[in-house]
Parts: sequence; C-alpha cells; structure tokens
Amino acid sequence: MNSKFKLAHISDLHFSSGAYKRASHQHSIPRLVGVQKLFARQSFDRVVVSGDLSNAGDEESLLRARAWLFSDFEVTANERQGLKLDPERVIVVPGNHDAYNCSVDSTSELNYWQRSLTHYNELFPEHSYSLDRRVRWDWVEKRGSALFIVSTDTTFLGDRELEGKSDFSHIISRISDTARGEFASRQSEALLELFELGRLGKLEHPGREGHIPAELFSESLKIMVAHHYLFDAPGQRIKPHLSMWSKRAVFANLASSDFDVYLCGHKHIPSRHPTTYATQLPRRERSRFLMNVFRRLIGLAGVAHTISDRKGRRLRRAEAMLYALWAKILRIRARDLSEEIPPSTEFEQQLAAALRHTLLAPERFEEEILKVLRRGGLRESEELTRLELEEIGRRLRSSWSTEELKKLELVARRIERFVKALSSRPFLQVVGGSATKEVESAKRVRSLEILEIEADNREFRVLVNHHRWEPGSSTFEKHSEDLFRFRRTRNVGTSSLRIKREPKVEGAST
Repeated sequence: MNSKFKLAHISDLHFSSGAYKRASHQHSIPRLVGVQKLFARQSFDRVVVSGDLSNAGDEESLLRARAWLFSDFEVTANERQGLKLDPERVIVVPGNHDAYNCSVDSTSELNYWQRSLTHYNELFPEHSYSLDRRVRWDWVEKRGSALFIVSTDTTFLGDRELEGKSDFSHIISRISDTARGEFASRQSEALLELFELGRLGKLEHPGREGHIPAELFSESLKIMVAHHYLFDAPGQRIKPHLSMWSKRAVFANLASSDFDVYLCGHKHIPSRHPTTYATQLPRRERSRFLMNVFRRLIGLAGVAHTISDRKGRRLRRAEAMLYALWAKILRIRARDLSEEIPPSTEFEQQLAAALRHTLLAPERFEEEILKVLRRGGLRESEELTRLELEEIGRRLRSSWSTEELKKLELVARRIERFVKALSSRPFLQVVGGSATKEVESAKRVRSLEILEIEADNREFRVLVNHHRWEPGSSTFEKHSEDLFRFRRTRNVGTSSLRIKREPKVEGAST
C-alpha cells in the first residue's frame, strides 16, 4: 500500500535579540519571509529544526525563535512575521549556540562556550533534553507505513560531573569545545532501549491505546535528528573543532538501532551524503554490531557500543585543536582522520563462520569467538567482553536441546547473508544549510531541505529537495533534488540492502 510523507528540515536560524540586525550570525527578516512563503504553499507531516535557534542562547533571542515557529512577532509597527506551526508537528533540538547562555547578544569570544541549556529548556519545555530525557521520539504512521523519528541533544550539557568542576583545566577544555558535539553513553543506551522495545512490540503507540506492532516498527524508516554532523561530505574542508566526538562509536550505536537517515545542521554548508554501514564501521565497531544481530536472533537484547567519557580526552582535544590550527596556517585542506573505510568483509565472514560453528558446539563458543577477535587484532576487553561472551555461551547451552540447536542453522545462514549485504546497507546524512541567517558574504547561500518520502511494499523512496536563496534573490527556489531508496527487510529488524542515487537536477524552480 502506497503512503506519502513530507518533512521540512530547517537549521541554524540564529535569532538575535532585536527584530533585525544586519551582521554576521544574525537572523535575516527577508529570509524568514522567504521560508514563510515556501511553507504557505504546502503542508508537512513534521517540521524538523536541527539546532542553533538562537545566536547567543539569550532569553530574548530564543523567545523570538519560539514566536516565529509557533506564532508570530512584531517586525515593525505594521508588520508581524511567523510560521504559526502546530507544536505537535515540530521536532526541535538545541545547538551549541543555544547553550552559550549569554545574558545579552555579545560579540565577545569569551562568552562563547557551552554553559547550559537553562534558557532553552525554559522556553522550549516540550522539546527539553534534561539529564533524564536526553532522547525523545516521534511516530508518524500512514496506511500501513511509518516513520520512527528520534531526536537528541548533542551539546553535552547537563552532565553534573562536568558542570561541577571549576578548575583551570576544565575552563580551558570548555573553551576548546565551544562548537563540538557529544553523544553520551546514556543516550546510546536510551536509543538502544527504544529499539529493543520497538522490535519486540512493546513500544507504546503515541496515537492510540496499545503498542506499535513489532513488524510495523521493523519496517519503519528510522530517522535521527541532532545538531552536530557525523561525517564531512566528500570534497568539503574538514574542521575537527566543529565535528562530534567519537563519531565512529556514535555511528555504531545508530547502526545497532537500525537508523537509515540522519538530519543535522551546524556547519552551515548543506550536503546530502549517502554512505554505507560497512564504510563507516571499523573492525571494532563491526564486531559489536554483528554480535548485536546475533544476540537478537537467539533472544537476547543488544548492547550499546562503549563511548568513553570525557575524562581521558585532554590530549585528543589538544591534538584536534593543533591539527585545525596547522591546517589553517598552511591553508591546506584538512584530511578527515575518520574517512570512509575500504569495504572488507574478511573479518566479518570469519566471525559469522565461528558463530555458525559454535551453534552446533556451544561449549566452545567463548573459545572460538576469542580466537577470531584475537586474529583480527581485537582484545576481548575492547568491545566484546569475556563476561558478555560467557552470557551468550550460557544462553546457547541452556536454552535449547541438541536438536533445537541444529535448527539454529537457519540463524547462522541469516548471519552470513547479513555479512554479505553489509557493504551495501545504506545510510544517508542530510546536513541543512543555515536557513535564515544573515548573509555575510556574496559567496554564501542560505538553504533548507524538503523531504518527500514515499513508502511502497517496505521500500522507501526519499526525495531530498534542496531549496536555496541565491545572492540577489527574493525567495527560496528549488536548486536540486536527490533520490535515495531504502529497502526494509523483516529479519531481525535490520534494513535495507541497496541504495540508489538519482541524477541531480540543477536550476529547477518551485
């Protein structure tokens, strides 16, 4: 049954105090009007706002952003502007600028490091991300198809241990992190918990009594919304001081929770970056990912990939800053230290073969898996701990008879098919440009994305329409469109085995 969804994605609004300021990093009234004109011609199932609603995190700017989204505000004595969106159809995440918490719209660099989300949480309580609510989720369902949309705060605020420190080294580290993002372990655990509830049919339906059916959840297109981007698009200049910490570990947890699309902002340079699980998961993360698939097939819940806390990151932060400075001084294009990994399935095939063999000889499970990990250069303490392997071994030895274990041959074959398909399992990152920020250079453009999603028989066609405000223009015009395909499968709630990118259409108008 064919179903159609439409999402608008806007990012980095950068509202400032006062109705309008003609300066860098301030909002632009003409572009606000341009968004309103575009939105007035169509309706959306959800509007996604991926952070940096304000420029300085001050109350007045955030209040103005809220008024523009959900109501309107006075621009002049005779003019008011606002989208008047239904709050229940808007998904908002904070950005690093929303955490600056300046009392005024300051230009001093000393004011620009992340302090807290106090102002944001007060003015956007329905979109708050406190310590106990770092992850929120939404469910959009039509005619037997659905979107599972999860949003999270990546500004690393709300950590008592971090905010309680006042020593000089902590202050310096905070200044060095004025724009970086973090996806904490507790967020990954919350994300994985949501996925486990969904695949087991235990996730409460938000629109009616009962739970979301497990099969419908498994076949839903899964979208993550955050402010900070994961990967730099090919050909763009790398800025290590802007990206997210532990991006590979973060991606491993998104993969274990079966995500297809990642909507973000932060960089002010729009891009649609299709990639695959295989080219973004190093060996250590692949072992965690594949073991989670195996755990679910034998009736155990998945385990979050370990993300280190920030205590041991002083040297890594210093290295990142020096690297960025060195690249800037020499005026060279920085090379991403976590660029795509050449696809290789040898290690995964060895791990899948060992899993298959040990199903018929469960008493050797721990021994055989450890051999594969060590041959692959991994110690069991790095990701797959001996305690976890012992847990799985006990499950295999106690839960089934010999005859039942033989029937698990099908499980092993599914693991091996999954490994073969890993290289083409798609993932799409969509980075939004700054939609309403003032243009400080003639070379800069402002943009937003409209995603048209069509679902038919477990296949999702995601058409990303890129709308740009060109220099000298008076409206947002459709500049290009890209089509991506995701094919959902029913085995273990994992997705899609292929991705297709259609030719880009330049210069089309709305």
